[in-house]
Amino acid sequence: MGDGNPRKFDVIVTVVDTSPGGFDLIVTGLENYGLEITGEPQAHLGLVTGRVTMENFSALADVPGVCGVEPMGTVQIPPPEADIQ
Repeated sequence: MGDGNPRKFDVIVTVVDTSPGGFDLIVTGLENYGLEITGEPQAHLGLVTGRVTMENFSALADVPGVCGVEPMGTVQIPPPEADIQ
């Protein structure tokens, strides 16, 4: 059974309107659709990072001005002395 507190995971949202007023409206829309903003929204890059439940994940793409929503992954770079892959 659930514990009543759905698990959230990290996402990166890409937006198309990076004008100050437009970007702020998109960020507000994302929050209304359940995104918990975790980093400073980057208007100059058109990026917003946050946490969301699986239930709300696909709804974020419905916010006008959003062009992509992706789960945040991890990147591992081997140490300099590692063999070439």
